[in-house]
Amino acid sequence: MYYVYSLECKDGYYVGCTDDLKDRLKRHQSGYVPATTKRLPVKLDFYFAIR
Repeated sequence: MYYVYSLECKDGYYVGCTDDLKDRLKRHQSGYVPATTKRLPVKLDFYFAIR
C-alpha cells in the first residue's frame, strides 16, 4: 500500500508519498525530514491510500 499525504506546516502545506505513513509522519514531526525540518510544527491534513 502506498500513501499520498498532505501536511499542514507553519508556512503552508507539504505533499508527499510513502509506503509507511505512521513512520513517515513520526519522522516529519521529529525533524528528520529535510523538506520540513524548518517548517515545524507539522500536522497531518489528509491522506489517501493506493494499492
